[in-house]
Amino acid sequence: MSSLLGCCTNGVFRHKAWTYQVIECAEGWAVSIESVKQHLRLPEGNDDDTYITSLIQAATIYVEQETKRDLIKKKYRTYRDCFPPYITARCREEGIQLRRMLLKKSAGVFVPDPKDNITLFQYLVDGVLTDVPTADWYVTDEKNFGSIFLVNGKSWPTDIDNRHQAIKIEFLSGFGTSEEDIPESIRIAILHIVADLFENRGDCSIDGGGCVKCAIGGIAHTMLQQWRIMEIGC
Repeated sequence: MSSLLGCCTNGVFRHKAWTYQVIECAEGWAVSIESVKQHLRLPEGNDDDTYITSLIQAATIYVEQETKRDLIKKKYRTYRDCFPPYITARCREEGIQLRRMLLKKSAGVFVPDPKDNITLFQYLVDGVLTDVPTADWYVTDEKNFGSIFLVNGKSWPTDIDNRHQAIKIEFLSGFGTSEEDIPESIRIAILHIVADLFENRGDCSIDGGGCVKCAIGGIAHTMLQQWRIMEIGC
């Protein structure tokens, strides 16, 4: 995912898309094999575990792409060329926006401070990465994604190198670390998608069953609608 913002350095405007690299993948999936088997009402002794696991993976990836949200905890790395303000033709961005939803729960407990999700915040000074003082900034806890802002009375470092990727940020994203942390409506949507794929193996059929894109209809579509992050320009 990327976010279009501009950066003004030495009076020169640069317009670019910020990218986000996954550096630690999710450990586990949004629903368990046991939950799927119960939903499908499969008899004991069913040996479709490998196939069901692949369907859970496909459905989870699809739901994350559709909603633009991470389900199980991941760690991202992103870069910026300079500190705010970013200038575009239509708006002025005063904070550093991280266009991924910050981690909400860890081990079933709500993260007390969204700032705890920022695991690294550094900038280059003469080619050497230096920590941005933690007392100088805070993180907003928003529904869709978080942003880094200056504490009142503080200012961004001025000795930053004038180059691309001069700021390095690593942060945690997702609803939580286990199936229990995922909102029920999302888990139900995944179960319905997996069930449709399980019952309609192969290519899409005329009635819409048999592929992830088709299976997103009906109940699953309704369940996911409230969780979609809409991309709206500033």
